Amino acid sequence: NASANMTWTMWKGCRLTADVSNRRNGGLTAGFNQNITLLNVALKQSLFDGDRGQLELSVRDALNQNNDVNRTFSNVFPEDRSTVLLRRVVLLTFSYRFREVGE
Repeated sequence: NASANMTWTMWKGCRLTADVSNRRNGGLTAGFNQNITLLNVALKQSLFDGDRGQLELSVRDALNQNNDVNRTFSNVFPEDRSTVLLRRVVLLTFSYRFREVGE
């Protein structure tokens, strides 16, 4: 497994974030030895005084490669399985942070 993340502040209150991770599956049956790279990207804009609000447009699994590979063993033979998980998803999120009590 390997992973990295970055945040780039483009202008006042606007940030671009990216997370990338790579998982290499080796030693499995032919067709299951895969490199799986997951890329999550988000564009975030702070809103309101004190940055209390945030609007975020994000793409999860931008490369559309999300799957799960696992190996189980029985008395007779090992079995490799690949499962397709939730793939590329685009989300638009608005969040607002309310003031704390006594503020």
